Formats: sequence, C-alpha cells, structure tokens
Amino acid sequence: AKYQSMSKAAEELHVSQPSLSSCIIRLEKELGVKLFDRNGRKIVLNSYGKYFLNMTRQILNLVNECKVPTNEKALMERINIGFMNYNEKLFSLIGSFSAENPGIGFNVHGSTMGEPFAYSAFDFIIGLAYEGIPMFNHELTIDSRYDYVIVPKNHPLAKKESISFEELKDEKFCFLKDEDGGYESEYKACVMSGFIPKCAFVTNDAFYKLRYISQGNVFGFIPNSWKEVYEQCENIVLIPEAGILKETASKLYWSDMTLNSETNRKFLSYVKDKLEAGGSAGNNYWSGETEE
Repeated sequence: AKYQSMSKAAEELHVSQPSLSSCIIRLEKELGVKLFDRNGRKIVLNSYGKYFLNMTRQILNLVNECKVPTNEKALMERINIGFMNYNEKLFSLIGSFSAENPGIGFNVHGSTMGEPFAYSAFDFIIGLAYEGIPMFNHELTIDSRYDYVIVPKNHPLAKKESISFEELKDEKFCFLKDEDGGYESEYKACVMSGFIPKCAFVTNDAFYKLRYISQGNVFGFIPNSWKEVYEQCENIVLIPEAGILKETASKLYWSDMTLNSETNRKFLSYVKDKLEAGGSAGNNYWSGETEE
C-alpha cells in the first residue's frame, strides 16, 4: 500500500517478490475479497483494502497497548473512547476527570472523516443521535449539534445574523474530503440547495482546514462544538446556518459490557453528574482560561 509496487515492498521486507505475491493471494483468499487493484504498473488499495488496512492498524494498536511495563506501579487503568464526531464538552470532561483521578488514563481514538470503527475496542463511543452504534445499547445526550457558516470578516455577508445555503452559491469553500472521495455533509447540503460548491481548498485533515480558513479567503462550515476553536481566528466570523442542516444531539454510547468495569462506571457517573450540574467543569483549553 505504501509503495504501490510489489517489487519495492518485497525489497523492503527482504523477501522475494513471488513470496510476497503468494502471501497477498492467500490473505485475499482467506478474506474472500480482493484488497488491491492494478492501475497501470501500480498496485493500489481498493475500497475494501483501505477499510481492511484501517482495521488492521487499530488491531495492531490494541496489541501494542497490551505490551505494558512489568512494574505494577507503572500501570494505569485505562478507559477507551472512540469519537465518531468531535465533542468539545465531553473532551473537557475527560480532562477534568483525569485531573481528579491521576491513576486513570485514557486511550482516545478520533477520525476527522468518520472512518470505520472497530466498535468492540471501545468502552464508550461519541456519535450523533441518528447514527446508532451496533452493540452499544445505552446512550446519554451530551449536547446538541448545529452548524455555523465560516465567513471572511470583510465580506458583505459577515454582518448577517444567519445565512442560508442559497446565499452562498457564488462563494469559494474549504471542505474536508476522505480517502474514498466523500465530502463532509455540508457539501451535500449545498448540492441539495441547487448548486455545486466551488472548492478552493480540499483536505482530509481538520487542522489544515482550520489553518487555511483562518486566512479569511474562503467560506466553510463547522459544528457548534468547534466554535470556540475558530473564534480565535481574527480574519473570520461565525454565523448560524439558517436551517437546512437540522439540529441533532451528540450522544455518549456504551454497552452492557462497559458497566462490568468499576473504572468505566466511575467515569460515567462523573459525566452524568457534571451534565446534570449544567457544565463541563474544569479549564477550557480553547477559551484561553488554562494557566501555563
């Protein structure tokens, strides 16, 4: 997958090309699907190959997590959390819980474009209400998600209280796009509004999106959970989207197996208490309230 070449891969692995080819054939036979397609002289991952590679990396990461120090004092109880969608409130709660419980650590997995999840690897998963999580039959509403339009500060639309998609048809945008060519949901909303958005900048990484948009030359969209991050950018303003993207809830999901762990129960109780108290408690990194 890295070299898109069987011969180069065989050279790095110090095996013969026929041996490597035979390994790939046996793996594909075991899985029952092809992993690679040929593109001229190159051999490239197909869509299932990309999925399988992503799952394999998660599996190997879990194996590495098992290689813990032999010194028991160095061991920490850990909570595994998967973010299908970023949520600032829960992320802040993880930080404040860690500060109060230094003997408990977190393994956090997040994907900008919502790549496939190995659900069983996690104790908790963060997702949107309409997604649903296999095997995770318990849920807790964290907050509501709705969208802001990112507008260049000197643009005439920057003075509006809300913006509809129809008003954006002649503007240039920055969008996230995954490895399979799928855009973030706001791209589809533009199309449903009757126009194909002009993509001045496309990336698969949320940080690069932030850096490009912060220059104040293009439009974009963010969920409310990213509002405090983007408010730090001087060249843009954030204006609520007028209504095509309906408000939906961000939820914490967990399974019956999650509750077998006292550590998980302690974290869940902490989250429930803080949400009932009406806040995320602890310092908010993005608002500048933390002390160095």
